Amino acid sequence: MNNKINELKRLNFEDTIWIVFIFLAFCNIVGNYFEKKFIFSSSKEDKDLANNIFLFALCFTFFLYIYFFIRNYHSFKTITGPQRFVYMIKVLGSIFLIVGVLCLIYFQKNNQTFIGSPGL
Repeated sequence: MNNKINELKRLNFEDTIWIVFIFLAFCNIVGNYFEKKFIFSSSKEDKDLANNIFLFALCFTFFLYIYFFIRNYHSFKTITGPQRFVYMIKVLGSIFLIVGVLCLIYFQKNNQTFIGSPGL
């Protein structure tokens, strides 16, 4: 019974994470709005604001993927038998997402002229 309660709490927390992802998607839409303004106005302020919004969204995404990596790794440690390989793939995918976000954060910090969100 206690395990079911823990699973329910985890799923409720993950519902919150998905709401945060929706908020981050909205941030990227706002960032794209400032990118569009920049295209027509060439205003450095619009471009800087868009870049900062994209960087904020990427940094938050990084921490969310860290959570999913930790969750997947803990699940991997408890699994035995043939399912262990499948869980290893899940952990590996989480690592790839984290590395991908880190690469995008690096890109966003070092290339301020790219037009558009650095989506992942």
